Amino acid sequence: MSEKGYECFENLQSFYEDYQQAALNFYYSNNKSTDPIGYSRFILTSLTIICLMHKRLCEDKRFERLKLHAIRIPHILDLFELLILPNRDDMIRARNLYDYFREFNDKRYPDLISNIESTNAFGVYFVDQSQKMNETLQKIQDQVEQDRKDKIKEVNNS
Repeated sequence: MSEKGYECFENLQSFYEDYQQAALNFYYSNNKSTDPIGYSRFILTSLTIICLMHKRLCEDKRFERLKLHAIRIPHILDLFELLILPNRDDMIRARNLYDYFREFNDKRYPDLISNIESTNAFGVYFVDQSQKMNETLQKIQDQVEQDRKDKIKEVNNS
C-alpha cells in the first residue's frame, strides 16, 4: 500500500474515532439509549466502515490472502437482529453487510487475532512472504545469540 493509502486509512480511523465519540454521546448517553434508530444507524455505519476497509485491504496484492481468513467479531451476526431500521435502504445495507460478515465467519483460516501462532495465521504467512521482515528477524536473532555469547563470556571471565 502506498504512502497515500496509509494516510487514507489513518484519516478514516481518525474520522471514525471522532464519529464514534459524537454518535455515542448523541445516541446513547447516561448508560441508556436516547435514540434507538440513530444508534442502529451508528452500528450500521461502523460495520460499513469495517467492511469497506476489509474489502480495500483484500484488493491490495500484499494482503489478498485476507480473503481466506475469517472475520470473527463476537456476536456480530446476532447484532443484526437487534437493529431498528425503518428505512428500506438501511435494511438493504444491513442485509448486504450481514451476508458479507457471514461469508467471512466461515473461512477456514483463523481471524487476525485468534490463533496467531498457527502456521495458517495471517501474520505468520505475511512475515514468511516478506524478505525484509525475514532479514530483520534474522538480524534480531543474530544479535540475541551474540548478546548471549557475550554474557556467557562475561560471566566466565568474572
